[in-house]
Amino acid sequence: PNLITVYDVGREDWKYYFSMEFVDGRTAEEIVDKDGPMETGYAVGITIQIAKVINYLWENNVVHCDIKPGNILISKDDIAKLGDFGFARIGLELGKGQDDTVLGTPEYISPEQAMGQRDLDFRSDIYSLGVSLFHMVTGRPPYEGTSRMILTKHVRGEVPDPRELNKNVSRDLAAVIMKMMAKNREERYQSVEELIEDLTIARMSEDPSADDSMVGRAALLAAIKKEKMLTRKYQEELKETLAKLKRDRLLLILLLVVLALSLVLNAVFLIR
Repeated sequence: PNLITVYDVGREDWKYYFSMEFVDGRTAEEIVDKDGPMETGYAVGITIQIAKVINYLWENNVVHCDIKPGNILISKDDIAKLGDFGFARIGLELGKGQDDTVLGTPEYISPEQAMGQRDLDFRSDIYSLGVSLFHMVTGRPPYEGTSRMILTKHVRGEVPDPRELNKNVSRDLAAVIMKMMAKNREERYQSVEELIEDLTIARMSEDPSADDSMVGRAALLAAIKKEKMLTRKYQEELKETLAKLKRDRLLLILLLVVLALSLVLNAVFLIR
């Protein structure tokens, strides 16, 4: 439901065309330009919807490569839809166009896109979605300047804290945005599920319209997340302990074998 449907693509009189679903609403960019930064809880809700699209696309081996507020259409009933697949890539295709130009919009491009890397994956789209969320809650993209300057900042610039532009952004939400925008993709979210989980916690814990049950649910989700982390840590420690016991057991067996051989040799020596 969060993808704009394309009904037909063709050519007529040497002109190419495509027909697509009409969305009665505005783009996220138009909303911010006219009304200013979005309320943080609302922006996070939009982001969660688009994150689900990223997950769906990657399940089908597709990377969008141009996620930005201008490509996020929001209907009058607050359904977000992602459009414009002009830069989309199937599988691990080129990060550059045929003429060696970098594909994507400079303000929202991922570091690996900016460097023309070929092995793009869903984490590139997560970065662009993080930049888009930054824009939606602050009113502007994180980096400004010429296209070349912006590309350089995406690759080597410090990730800005959105709270410096909007004091209503919570510490938890700022942490999520900055993790989405990590320069090294290995330091970003490694699954969309984990991203949505953190966004959901941030949204419910800071939403001023949330009732006590929602705040309680946010606390519960945070507790579950902490429990999962502790469980993973316990499993890792248990795995290490079992491996150590296995090594110790092998060492013990080896020592027993050596001891047995020593006793046999001593017995043979005494008999002689």
